[in-house]
Parts: sequence; C-alpha cells; structure tokens
Amino acid sequence: SSCFYLLWVATSVAASRAGTDPAKTADSVPDLKRLFRETVGSTYYRSNPVEAVRYVRSKAVFARHRATPDEILAELGFDVLDARAGLDHWSDDLDRMMHDVEKVTGSDVDQGSMALDGALLLYGLVRCVKPEVMIETGVASGFSTAFAGAALLENGSGRLISVDLPPQEGKIDDGGYFDWVSRPVGWAIPDRIREELGERHTLVLEDAKTSLPRLLEEFGTIDMFVHDDLHTPDHMRWEFELVWPHLRPGGVVMSDDVNQGWLDFAAGKNLSTQASMNTSRLSAVRKALSAG
Repeated sequence: SSCFYLLWVATSVAASRAGTDPAKTADSVPDLKRLFRETVGSTYYRSNPVEAVRYVRSKAVFARHRATPDEILAELGFDVLDARAGLDHWSDDLDRMMHDVEKVTGSDVDQGSMALDGALLLYGLVRCVKPEVMIETGVASGFSTAFAGAALLENGSGRLISVDLPPQEGKIDDGGYFDWVSRPVGWAIPDRIREELGERHTLVLEDAKTSLPRLLEEFGTIDMFVHDDLHTPDHMRWEFELVWPHLRPGGVVMSDDVNQGWLDFAAGKNLSTQASMNTSRLSAVRKALSAG
C-alpha cells in the first residue's frame, strides 16, 4: 500500500542521513518489523499516512539521541545521587512486581509497562522534583505508578493522581490492547506501596479528555506530569499544551513512547535538546526556574 511505501522511503532517508545502510539500521533507525506493527496496528496511523512518515522520522531522531537515565537527569539539572536515594528500600517489592507483570505479558496482551530504565528515570525525577501534586495519564498494570509511589514515599509528602480509561474491550487507537477483563487497572502495584500511600494516591477511571482539564482547574498548579496513555501525536500535543501553563517553574513533563507530537511540543518551548534525549523512548523536559 501507499502507507507501506511511504514508511519504507522515510526509513531509507533517515538511514542515509545517519550514514547507515537501510538494511543495517538497528542502531540508528527503528526496527522495521516493530515499526510496521506500531503503525499498521494503529487505526490513527493507518488513516494518517503523513503522520506515519513523521513518526518514522521522529524514531530516527530518538535513535540518535539515546541516553542513560543519569545523563537525562544531569541534562535537566538534577543530582544523580539524590535521584537514586532510597530506591533500595523498595527493591524487593518492585522486583516482585516486575516478575508478576512479566509472567502475564504475552504477544497478544500488553500490560502497559515502562522499560526498566524508564521506570528508574521516573523514580529519580520524582525524588528530585519532590512534587506536591503529580498527575499521570495511563496506568494499565500500575508499573509506573509503583515507581512514582515509592519515590513519593521516600520524599515524605506529595500526592499522585492517576488517570486511565474505564475497562473496555478491544484495541485503542494507537494499537494498544490491555487485559482489562481479568486484571483491573493498577493490579500490579505492590501492596506495601499501595497501603503506605493511602489517600495520597487517587485513581480516576475516566477519559483524560474530560478528567484532565477538570483536575488542572481543581489544583491550579502542579509540579509534575507523566503521559503514558493514548500515544497519538494529536492527543499527546493536546495533553502537553494543556498541562504546561499549570506546571510550576522547575516542574517536569515526562512522556513514554515519545513521537513527533512530543518533538512538536518541545520545539514550541525551545526544549528540543532535552526532548530528543531518551531512554527506551521515554523522555522529559523541565520548565525554566524563572517564570515563562
């Protein structure tokens, strides 16, 4: 189809710009098999071939700017040792959770888990930002919620509001599919983290399109926002632009599965260098400490 042809051409161009052979691009551009799964499996990209090409280009950018969690933390102006503090207190709980999620994740069912290096970056950012109000969109098994929750417990204060869709059948527009029926939203969050957070954690089972504007109006100012729900560029740009005016100076916006929507948003805020750095396609930008 024309969509397949555009994807192949865009991948070849990205490879040539990176100085690589299109047939040997594992370190510079996206894996073609995974790329087709992420685009052809998505109703959004199938109906938006131009956005599919932009998606390929963005993946090439991210492939060229891979970084470690420590490098990203340093780029954002945070102390790496502060970011790691206290993680060992939760290692057993988090290890068991990762094992539980891995056991039930298969080729047909996704549990929505971040890569481990991304989860470690999330923990470090929460430890450094020390948010009093933090909002995340996208919960799934609760993998990211657990790492954020452990960091909040180490901080000694701060609330986490987690937003996800009510349980539903079938794939969502970005091609994701979750086992909602047998395993509820947040099922993998370790009991100790869930219990110790208590009322400091709120789960909102509602579309972000309606819940996020209401929450931002309720809190006025937030300290940290994490996107991990619908990964279409239009939706991502909408979330980031909506959140940004409510983010305090020095606050952080973080996104999993970054794409062209993330790069577009960051370019408009003069934060392209921060936004291109990523670990397993998870990236973060920090608002300037001065107002603006």
